[in-house]
Formats: sequence, structure tokens, C-alpha cells
Amino acid sequence: MPEALSAAVVGRTFDPVTVRWKPEDVMLYALGVGATPEAELDFLYEGRGPKVLPTYGVIPGMRALGGLVGAVTLDFLKVLHGEQGIVCHRPFPPEGTASVTGRIEAVWDKGSAAVVVVAAEVADAHGPLCTTRSSLFVRDAGGFGGERGPSGGPAAPERPPDHVHQTTTGPAQAALYRLSGDRNPLHIDPEVAKAAGFDRPFLHGLCTYGIVGRAVLAAACEGDPGRFGGLEGRFAERVYPGDTVTTELWELDEGQLSGRLPAPAGVVLSHGRAWRRARTLAAVSGDTIVRASQRPAFARSVRRLSRHRVRPLRRGRHRARQTRPFLAGRPAGPTPGSLDPVAPGPERRAWARGDLNPHVLSDTGT
Repeated sequence: MPEALSAAVVGRTFDPVTVRWKPEDVMLYALGVGATPEAELDFLYEGRGPKVLPTYGVIPGMRALGGLVGAVTLDFLKVLHGEQGIVCHRPFPPEGTASVTGRIEAVWDKGSAAVVVVAAEVADAHGPLCTTRSSLFVRDAGGFGGERGPSGGPAAPERPPDHVHQTTTGPAQAALYRLSGDRNPLHIDPEVAKAAGFDRPFLHGLCTYGIVGRAVLAAACEGDPGRFGGLEGRFAERVYPGDTVTTELWELDEGQLSGRLPAPAGVVLSHGRAWRRARTLAAVSGDTIVRASQRPAFARSVRRLSRHRVRPLRRGRHRARQTRPFLAGRPAGPTPGSLDPVAPGPERRAWARGDLNPHVLSDTGT
């Protein structure tokens, strides 16, 4: 029987789910997050593998969210995908079968709302491939007397980035990405988008997340999935097909990397960080609109510009911006497998400021 949402459900484990993928699936995902044959042929051509983008792990990892349906009582029309993280234990093979085991890792009481953190381990016959963490913001579910959880964070230092990576999204970017499993009509049907309060369809939050992951891989890991340790961030704004995402990265001491996405219009992905094998990437936003939370050893936040700019990380920072004005509103309601950062205006802005920071992911990278 589903239980009421409270700290009492922390630690509850879901039944394992079996997932399978083929080379066509990982190549389609790469196209969905903006990979091109000119720059990333190894990820798009079976004659070169294909290699698998590290953030592909969020696709099977999201299957764990289905376990919430039978575990806790939730109104999924009030659920927003707040944060996403992944820790990569080893590269995904281009074809395989794995088991996804999810558990409720944390529940925070934000007063009028609650945050549920679901961790999922994706493992094949040879052991763990990745661990994902999804933070879900649930409106009107707080007030049960639990802890608020961590919040806030420092601003990024201002200095020129060491790396800059740009991706211009295509007009069919959301249409491509949805073929990897998230069929929410909000991202393709103009009528559904308008009914939800938006002028037109926009990219899935995890599509933007994958674009940032490609930037980190190319700029900080030399395109080698084996060096990509992980990436996390908080969704804070929307990206529209045709926007350009610029990722700025700053190299820090001991191989750490920091990145940011300057965006006058608001934040795309804040409180973010990334790291590579034996090193760490930290991304912190550097203006007053958004502040990245500081974690032991690393911190990074990603922002979005009017035309998305994600700035690389300098051994410690990451940021993405978009040049598009913020639009208030929310969709009619996401489903467990299709959750997007589209809270009503005041809540979204509070989230971006750090007032509703739900969870600090593990800094161990393991």
C-alpha cells in the first residue's frame, strides 16, 4: 500500500526493473542531445563502436521513478523534476541488458512543498554502470514536520573561462530527444504547450542536461567516456529549439573544473557540478540571479542565457544561459517518466535563488 509522503519512507527500495538497449538507441540519444558527425562521429556511427555518451545513463535511471507510484501517495500533476545527477562507474557498452534498482534516498519538508530524492543503480552482469539521482519537487506536499534540507551556495569567481563549448539546438531537437523514451506531448504539440501556459514547445530538461554533458565530455574529458565521472545540476529555466547553449569551463587546482552559463534571462541549470576520473569539475554561476551551492571539494552551477550559453568549467565551474525571457506557467501535469522544470513563476524563481534547494548530491563520485 502507498504511504503518505514523509521522512518515514526514506530508505524504501523499489523492485528491480530490467532494461535493454541497442546501438541504435545510444546513437539516437546522441542525436537527441545535439551530437554531430563532424565532431562526435564515434557516438553516431557503428563503424566506430559506437561509443556511448555518459549521460545516456539517465534514460534507464529514470525508469526507477515508476516505483514511486506504488510506494508513496503523490499527485503527479504537482510533481516537477527539480534536480538531476549521475555518477558514472564505467562506460556503457553499445548494447546490453541491465537491472535498475531504485530507492527513496531523502525527503525534505519545504513547508508548502516537499522534495523527494530517488536514487537508482543501473547494473549489468559485470557490476554497476552508473548511479542516478533525481530530485522531485512536489507542490502542496509539505508541512509534515520533516527537515528542510540544505540550501543556498556561494557565487562563482569572475575570470575568463579556459574552455568554451557551444551547441546550437535544431528546430527538431525536442522531437528527436523524445524518441529516447520521454513522449510528453508538451515538448512537441503546440496546442498542448499553449494549454499548459507556454507559447510553444520547449526542450526536455534532460535534453538540456545531455547537451551540458556533451560539453563537459568534449572540453574536460577529451571526448573519452572513461574519464567522465559525473554531472549534476538543478533545472531552473527552459530551452527552446533553436537556442544556442554556450558552456564555459574553468580549470581549477588538482584537475577540478568549474563552469557556468551566463544568462540575463535566468538560469538553465544551477547548483551544478561535474567531475572526471581522478579530477573534479565544479560549475558555479557567477551573478546574483543564481548562486551555486558549495559542496565539499567541488561546486558548480549552470545557467542559461537568452540564447543558451553554457560556459565551460575551469577545474571547478560550469554555467549555461539562454537569451530568452522567462515565461511563467506550468504544464497540465507531468507523468512519472516525463517531469520538467516548469513550476509557476514565483516558485521557479525561488528555486533558482536557492530558497528551495532540495538536496546536495554525494561528493564522493563513487
